[in-house]
Amino acid sequence: MRIPVYLMTTSVCTLADRPVSALLRDGTIRLLSCRWLLEEAEEALRPHNPDSGLPVLRRKQEMPEEAFLPPEEAARVFDNGKRQVLVLSYGWLLATEPDPRGERLALIRRFLATLPDAAECGFFMDQVCLPQPPRTKEEDKVFFKGLKNMGKLYASVTGATVVQIKSVPSRPAEMEGRLSIRGLAEAVEQEQLQAALSAHGEVRLCELQRGGSHRIGRGAVRDTRRGLGADASANGGCAAPIDRRSSDVSWADAWRAAVTEVAPSKAALPGTQALLKQAAIFESYNSRRYEERGWCCFEEGLAQVVVAHLAQQASEGRLPKEHSAAEQTRPKLIALGDDGAAQPHKAEHTPNKLLETLQARIEAAKFIGEEDRSKVNKQVLEFMWLISRGVEQAVEQRLAQTTGLRWLLFGTRRKTHPLPPAETEAVSVPRKEAWSSD
Repeated sequence: MRIPVYLMTTSVCTLADRPVSALLRDGTIRLLSCRWLLEEAEEALRPHNPDSGLPVLRRKQEMPEEAFLPPEEAARVFDNGKRQVLVLSYGWLLATEPDPRGERLALIRRFLATLPDAAECGFFMDQVCLPQPPRTKEEDKVFFKGLKNMGKLYASVTGATVVQIKSVPSRPAEMEGRLSIRGLAEAVEQEQLQAALSAHGEVRLCELQRGGSHRIGRGAVRDTRRGLGADASANGGCAAPIDRRSSDVSWADAWRAAVTEVAPSKAALPGTQALLKQAAIFESYNSRRYEERGWCCFEEGLAQVVVAHLAQQASEGRLPKEHSAAEQTRPKLIALGDDGAAQPHKAEHTPNKLLETLQARIEAAKFIGEEDRSKVNKQVLEFMWLISRGVEQAVEQRLAQTTGLRWLLFGTRRKTHPLPPAETEAVSVPRKEAWSSD
């Protein structure tokens, strides 16, 4: 039996949107007011960045309450089917600040100024709309509750448009040679870390500042081969630059590989090297391309699958009126140019092919920590479950329409697929026939 694509996608839409709407309504996920961004941000975000002269967004806990849509209004905007929630897909530039000079905010504001309905829209940006470190235990709960539903937000068919900023500015000269170490074990002392770092150059400064579960460190070394020096700061551990040992690996990779080469000092605790190896080590300024970043691949991939389904609906002349209304408001996925101009994404592959590609992209992408890769894989698995469940519901709807046995369907409901267990880490792409509309 052939299942119309519009039935399957409508069911998926309902399953995905309900949890997001609930999280907006209870304030777990907040939305910035686009009207506030256009009219009040310039003054409210003073002082501006001294170098660029531009306003810079702060972490959620430091933003004024008037910058956000009230929770009930945020849920209403998401539920109205007009894609008036704009969700940003981009890569953070620093470990602690995604947009330190405010240049991306300026780009966003230029884009918003072109929208006739901007005053009615909400804007999601993770730095501002979910609690950021340092967080309390309660803020941690809010953050992770929202984080595990990010896939549903970015995949929403009628609730949200994904706005991409894919360009990544080149690393500034003052950021050369800086590293951040996040998740450094409590047992690692400053002297031990400094001794380990000294294998890669002269350590000019290395400090650990501890406070609860959140740490801030500052460190610097001079690259003895190049004669370069720089200060560094980081969030969640210690930051210190090292020299690149090979032109074909990143500094973070070189440091991670070199840890095993550092002999512990007499004062070092047994297992210090192992403790360092368990930490997440990355360049403080992330110049990695958008296409190589794990979360970016995930966000873009989900939106591309939705675009492909909508294109398939349209090609068959079965685009539901609610999907048509959303498409008329604005595209599902757009990329911003440096001038703020929006380029809509056009479907180039089938949904099946894109889902298969998405898993391969995530496997090849870079994450700050493997725990992030696990989180993303679990959400991909859930997205696939939503598609499978959507097909099942579409079958039931189709049978009810064609046989008139609605009473039988409701009386002997098919067994539904359970949600994947929370501990699931591996994701296998289901066979095409398992969830195809054919």
